Amino acid sequence: MTGNPGKLLTNSAVLKHFISEKSPFVDKTGIIGELLCEPNGSFLLCRPRRFGKTLLLDTIDNIFSGRKALFKSLAIGNSDSGYDWKTFPVLRIDLTGTSSAPENLDKILVGKMKIIADAHKVSINQTTSSLAILTLIKEVSERHIAVSKKNKVKIDRDYPANVVLLIDEYDFPLQDKILDFQRSRHVRAVLRDFFAEIKSCEARIRFCLITGITKFDQLSLSSGMNSVEDITYDPRYSAICGFTSDEIDLAFGNYLDFALDRMKTRGYFGEKAKRRDLIAKIGEWYDGYTWDGQTKVLNPYSVTKCLKFHRFSDYWVRSGSSMMIDQLGLKPENYFRIFSDDITVESDISISESKSIYNDNAILLQSGYLTISGIDEDLERYSLKIPNNEIYTSISRSLLAKTTDRSDKDEIQGLGNPKYRSFYDAFCSRNQEDSEMLFSSFISDASYYYNITQEYMFTMLLSLCLDIGKNKPMKEVPVRKGRSDIVMPTSNGEWMVIELKVDRPQESTKQRSAGEPLKTAQSGDHEFAPSTVRGAVAAPGVTTAPSLDSDDSRVLSVGELTESAVKSLKNGVEKAFKQIVARGYAVPYLARGQDVYAVAVAIHDSSHVMIRFKRVVWKDKTKETIKFLWFRNRRARTMERPCANTGMPR
Repeated sequence: MTGNPGKLLTNSAVLKHFISEKSPFVDKTGIIGELLCEPNGSFLLCRPRRFGKTLLLDTIDNIFSGRKALFKSLAIGNSDSGYDWKTFPVLRIDLTGTSSAPENLDKILVGKMKIIADAHKVSINQTTSSLAILTLIKEVSERHIAVSKKNKVKIDRDYPANVVLLIDEYDFPLQDKILDFQRSRHVRAVLRDFFAEIKSCEARIRFCLITGITKFDQLSLSSGMNSVEDITYDPRYSAICGFTSDEIDLAFGNYLDFALDRMKTRGYFGEKAKRRDLIAKIGEWYDGYTWDGQTKVLNPYSVTKCLKFHRFSDYWVRSGSSMMIDQLGLKPENYFRIFSDDITVESDISISESKSIYNDNAILLQSGYLTISGIDEDLERYSLKIPNNEIYTSISRSLLAKTTDRSDKDEIQGLGNPKYRSFYDAFCSRNQEDSEMLFSSFISDASYYYNITQEYMFTMLLSLCLDIGKNKPMKEVPVRKGRSDIVMPTSNGEWMVIELKVDRPQESTKQRSAGEPLKTAQSGDHEFAPSTVRGAVAAPGVTTAPSLDSDDSRVLSVGELTESAVKSLKNGVEKAFKQIVARGYAVPYLARGQDVYAVAVAIHDSSHVMIRFKRVVWKDKTKETIKFLWFRNRRARTMERPCANTGMPR
């Protein structure tokens, strides 16, 4: 059993605290040193919240302030680092907590700069933030020159500029009005004037780094202050914030071993698990962030919290809501498409008042809920995806919370709702009636908020409803002749190969806005009427006349199943079974000697569901060699194994 390695700081953004407390610290000073030596000394870096931006600025502050003793064990403190350790006055302005009201924002900025002026023994009397920053830079620069001459310190001719400017969370005043360009017009004007005056002082600035979450256009960062270089997606600095897997192994070695021992007692790992197994599991939960499509980093906040509390959870998501995400009000189709692999966004990502529409995928990318999975240099577009389990769990919970009973506002929502456990148990035990009834109710409740019409939406909804156990469903699993919609292992060692078929009658294809409930036809076209109380929809196959018990408001109102609907559902089930067999979706699992069940899910008119389960068996015992693809640990492998022809499920 590994002993407790000591204190692990998880919330500090002060370098001195890590050094004095001897807490593990991921050394980024090698990359920082390269940035400080760049000829163009003004940069913009956007990263999600709690990703180490403030600690980065504090590290740069200490470097330029000449506190070399703090860095004796770090890369930049080595004698061969080449850094000259010349000191410069540092002006550090943090916009966190500033007001989004323009008159208050200006006053707060002026107040912050007066405090900085006092610390540097200069005075400013200006009443506007633009004039205050102009005067502050000029006065601090002049005083530094005067002190240097008095102390007979030679001024560097290569760097006549002598002020270091660090601005943290520059976009904070705009985050609660990110999409309301009209209301935020005056706030943008204050910030635009502020950054424009910084441009006029470029000759006095040795180095400038501006950090934030989102890139806003027309704030003089990309128009007025032309010299600011955006390094957000620069491959050279893709790992300047966040941890790589190698850095975690190097910096947190003893903490990893201690956490592994504790997690073994909690059932996360077996007794034979090694440190590399823990690092791999941490990667599944918190890795995947990349800003160049290649270098991947882990969320530093969640990683340190995981090592401190010895359990996997969505620490970063729960640490504070993102105001920008709250405002998005994602369009229904985009809320489901987030889970797909075909999300794209233009490489020139910025939010501008000149744009009549906004790209919510771009905001999700910059806020940390999506990451880059590929870059198309020719089309200048990024492919996006969900980075890891933490974000997947968070978005799943947010989506599924919308599909819980709308009257149960105080009950556990999302994946914690008992209704999802009931559905999972019914589905895995192949309980046809309960599976149909519960999934129908999920569709009805989700349709109250989202216009669910496309097959990928139903596939995603089913996958999310099944994603509550240890055995996770896998979507779009490739085989030789195509991709199965969903493949899921069960706790008893069986595999379920699931195929969905969606039939939308012509009269039902009209677009319905989010929030508009499913309409109930009076005759013929719709066989289910949403419950007046709980929003649930009865299972298909009920052919009794409508009934309602006036003494129990929870009794469902059930309409008659039409002949055309029954035919459509049966055709969908038959097509799904044929596709599973014809394309060999079950072959990889049969070839390994496992029990496989084909599951056909047919949906008619975006409201009626039929689910059928059939076991898949070999048609005969004739052996042959087939070549197939199967996934294990998310890696595609090509295998050749003797197996038999497959037949129709029985």
